[in-house]
Amino acid sequence: MAGLWSSKVEKAIGKSQSTAKSNAREISRQEFDTAVDYAEDNMLQDTIAALQMRYPAAQEGGRFTGIQPVTVPIVARYLDEAATAYTRGVYRTLVDAEGNPDEELTKELATVLDDVGYDLTLNKVERYAILLKSCGLWVQDCEDEPIEAIPYLPQDIYPISEGDSLRDPAAQKSYLGFILAERQGEEDVGSPTLRTYTAVGAEGFLTFRSTDPHQLGRQVTETKNPYKMQMLTIWHPRKPAFALLPDGVPSIFTLNREINVLWSVLLDIMRFQGGALLTQVLADPQSVTAKRAVGVRHPWTGHPGESAHYESASNDFAGLVSSLQAVVKLVMLSLRQSPSDFSLEGAQIASGFAKIIDSIPKVEARDERIKWFSIMERRTWSRLAAVLVAKKILPEKVKGYRLQVEYDGIRIPEAIQERIAREKHEIELGLTTAAEILAEQNAITIDQAREQIRANKQENRSGAAGASIAGLVNASAMEEEPEETEEEELALQ
Repeated sequence: MAGLWSSKVEKAIGKSQSTAKSNAREISRQEFDTAVDYAEDNMLQDTIAALQMRYPAAQEGGRFTGIQPVTVPIVARYLDEAATAYTRGVYRTLVDAEGNPDEELTKELATVLDDVGYDLTLNKVERYAILLKSCGLWVQDCEDEPIEAIPYLPQDIYPISEGDSLRDPAAQKSYLGFILAERQGEEDVGSPTLRTYTAVGAEGFLTFRSTDPHQLGRQVTETKNPYKMQMLTIWHPRKPAFALLPDGVPSIFTLNREINVLWSVLLDIMRFQGGALLTQVLADPQSVTAKRAVGVRHPWTGHPGESAHYESASNDFAGLVSSLQAVVKLVMLSLRQSPSDFSLEGAQIASGFAKIIDSIPKVEARDERIKWFSIMERRTWSRLAAVLVAKKILPEKVKGYRLQVEYDGIRIPEAIQERIAREKHEIELGLTTAAEILAEQNAITIDQAREQIRANKQENRSGAAGASIAGLVNASAMEEEPEETEEEELALQ
């Protein structure tokens, strides 16, 4: 550590070592890692383990004779519905100290971020932040690309601080640095406790392999930080504590695990009890006739004193399935999702206005997340600008610029009748024109839309005249088109 890290940092690392080794933290980290697997729709092994733990006798026969695992991607579906801030359009603008936008630099920034898939990375950060209430974004230089943005899960980030371990991670200057635990890679196969860690600070980076993030291991490498600032930004909606771990395991994850187990057990019951079972009362159970399969080809023929009847379970399978659906819907409503998004009854909502009313909780929750996402983007801008300036992609002056971020809203399709009524109403009140509506629909300019409307009207008149006998007789009189009325001209403006 000599040269890049002071003795105070070494003392801070040793002081926080006892906290990092607590059993509660290790158990929580494993649970959060499993929650991330559920977010990536990778939950089969966890479901198999849960079935083995709860029904050990049923699982003794092996994989294909025991209860078959069934998985339902509830967590992944929830995050698909909730994490939409970076999938519907993001507009970033660079403004100077006076608040004046710089269109040229804004266009250059947009080009660079599009080339490296910056919004795709932030979408993953958004998903983790929604699920775990915290996520880290490390911006760094890259040889092949202008920048590289790497999301870090909260359970893999360890703050290095001399003071209270519950200090606010958002106040980055109060920390001497962070220790990042790399995700398990190929080099860690066979050594589940040995991981690669990187201590990041304003002066440099320290990479080592160890079983503990606060103890130096082997293969220690030192790299200077050319940007002279902390390159990690913690994205979170509140102040997490205890080395950035959220307060508890996400409720949506525990629900998904229970639903997987219940569906697996329910289908296993239906497999054995879904049909009727023939029960025979025989005089000689060991006879060849008794062992014969009974069906349409071999009807059962009993002897005196023997009988047969069918046994069927009285389980209300429809009621059980409805109960599972009700549980999922209840949890989704508590997470402020649209009721129709997780409803299996009836047809989808056909009215656009009704869908807007149905989506109000989801839209309000999205707007709240966007408020703190925009704040975190502005905090990340200083680190992003440092990399782009060092790569000579943007000039030095952008370090004094501010980043403004706007997020596209949710657009819900309207029914044809609703759209016609709305557009007619807006034209009558002078809120818009036919040209503006056509320009928005076809992504053209208003002048182009006006010319297209005039051409369409002229073609429609010519077609109507040619289809009538009077038009054929008086074709010469219709060579000159009538002038547009004052009302038509105003509609085009």
